[in-house]
Amino acid sequence: MSALEKRFHEIDELCEECSVATGQYTQLEAYKSCLKAKLMQEAERRGVTSISGQERDAYAHPDYIAFTVALGAAHEKKTSLEFKIKNIYERIRVWQTSESTRRAEMSLR
Repeated sequence: MSALEKRFHEIDELCEECSVATGQYTQLEAYKSCLKAKLMQEAERRGVTSISGQERDAYAHPDYIAFTVALGAAHEKKTSLEFKIKNIYERIRVWQTSESTRRAEMSLR
């Protein structure tokens, strides 16, 4: 397997991993509103009647704080994989350019 083929194989693997990470991030992002609503209902049952008070309690709840940490980690993983894929593509473009330059220099000799 050539170096270029190895890069393509690496891209394939990273794309699969990135798809999973993107799916997890999307699920967490969608769940954010559900969790907030659930925590606001919980605050209402405790006697907090104003919407802003319920919202404040929801944002301060340990479950919501833990959730935001998980959401941040999922976004970090997704973004990291995307940058790795872009980096490999850029390396391939640099290699293509250097190979083209090398061939052009050889034909001038």
